[in-house]
Amino acid sequence: VDGRGTLWAGTRDGVARWQAGRFVPVRALPRAPVDSLRLDARGGLWVRYAGDAWVLRRNGRAQPMPLRAPDHDAPAL
Repeated sequence: VDGRGTLWAGTRDGVARWQAGRFVPVRALPRAPVDSLRLDARGGLWVRYAGDAWVLRRNGRAQPMPLRAPDHDAPAL
C-alpha cells in the first residue's frame, strides 16, 4: 500500500492496483511475471521482473531501470 492508499500487487501477468473493488492491470508496465515490488521514499513503485526492472513514477510514467540502481535512489529489489 502506497502513501495514497493504493494497494499494488505483482502477478504472473504484471502489476495490478486495487481500484473500484477489483485489481486493474497497470498498462504502462510490461505484462510479465513480477519477482518483487518496492516503494521508494518519493512514491515510485519499483518492479523487478526476471532480468530487468522498471519504476512507475507518481506521475504515472514508467521507465526501465538498471538492476543495479544507485543506492540513494532505489530500494533493494
